[in-house]
Amino acid sequence: SEGTITQVVVRAFEDAHPGDNIQLVMFYLSDRAIVNALKKAFFQGASLQIILDPNKVAFGRSKGGIPNRQVAGELIDKSQGNIQVRWYDTRGEQFHTKLFVKDNDRTLSVIAGSANLTRRNLDNYNLEIDVMAEFEKPSQTGAAINAYFERIWSNEKAAYTVDFDVYREESFIKYTLYRIQEKLGLGTF
Repeated sequence: SEGTITQVVVRAFEDAHPGDNIQLVMFYLSDRAIVNALKKAFFQGASLQIILDPNKVAFGRSKGGIPNRQVAGELIDKSQGNIQVRWYDTRGEQFHTKLFVKDNDRTLSVIAGSANLTRRNLDNYNLEIDVMAEFEKPSQTGAAINAYFERIWSNEKAAYTVDFDVYREESFIKYTLYRIQEKLGLGTF
């Protein structure tokens, strides 16, 4: 649960190698250890594809995009646009999925469950639980997980996601507010 999720996810990112493909699908992404580990994975040669909720609405209330738009902007800037980010195209609902996939030549590692990658969800404030599974390739389950991600990433048979620029935000004030809220645990995320 919580603290262990952080350790496992950070280790998975930090152990990334050139040629690894990391896919992250998340409702909230803001924990600094996770964000830094994502950047490290990229600089170690892994490719990253991320699908995030645009944080327009949370639990029936309008939101201003914090924290995902600020984190996504940081990842895009630090990678000079090479970390790929798409937004789930919500229309009043939340994209509540929490899924991490690391794919290499031999295995597919998957972490899925209830935990957002935020301080609140990972520092033992909520009762969160995730499950980690590793599949030898090829595997039927691994193929199904890859197909799910590819379907929403590429908008197969329906419109699921939109380009990063649709919700790009470059507000220094909102970025600072996200960092303060994450550090102090004052946000809703």
